[in-house]
Amino acid sequence: MFSLKYRGKVLVGDVGMVAEAIIRKTCVELDIEVIDMAVNPDHVHIFIKYPPKYSVSYISKMIKGRSSRVLRKEFPI
Repeated sequence: MFSLKYRGKVLVGDVGMVAEAIIRKTCVELDIEVIDMAVNPDHVHIFIKYPPKYSVSYISKMIKGRSSRVLRKEFPI
């Protein structure tokens, strides 16, 4: 599960759809299989199957970092 720092209700509408697309694209690039994903208004649940060469912290860092960077660029405040 990935949670936003302040858990604001921001993952709604287009932002939620783009966030899911970014996460899925990142997982494909890292050869990670997304078994199930749920994008809620304030957090994301993701169930994955990943190769043993990656640690959970590395996967988390890659997904959260990329999604944050792209979403902030695409939807400025």
